[in-house]
Amino acid sequence: YLFLEQAVPIDAWFYQAHFYQDPVMPGSLGVEIMAQALRSAADTWGVPPGKDWRIKPGSSLHWKYRGQITPGVDKLAIDLHLANFQQTSRGWEISADCHLWKGSQRIYQVKNLALETI
Repeated sequence: YLFLEQAVPIDAWFYQAHFYQDPVMPGSLGVEIMAQALRSAADTWGVPPGKDWRIKPGSSLHWKYRGQITPGVDKLAIDLHLANFQQTSRGWEISADCHLWKGSQRIYQVKNLALETI
């Protein structure tokens, strides 16, 4: 289990980079935060340094949104429930079920975020 909090500056770059007149954090950025947390965890759990990671092709990823990170949200949190971490004949794999929170409201749910080394 991993839990992380991230400060969100009111002038974060992504608000103006989103769709025209729609200042929100792009949903894919929330999933990227989760993937980076998994990669960082794998590095501390014994994966040799310098490995590149990608979302595992063919994995069955399920992604649901129930809200947005908008200007004025000062921090977000993610939790990751590790499902798999192993070395295979092709490299390393790690997967988790993940959530992104805005305060006490869970706004993203990502089931089976699976990464592999390349």
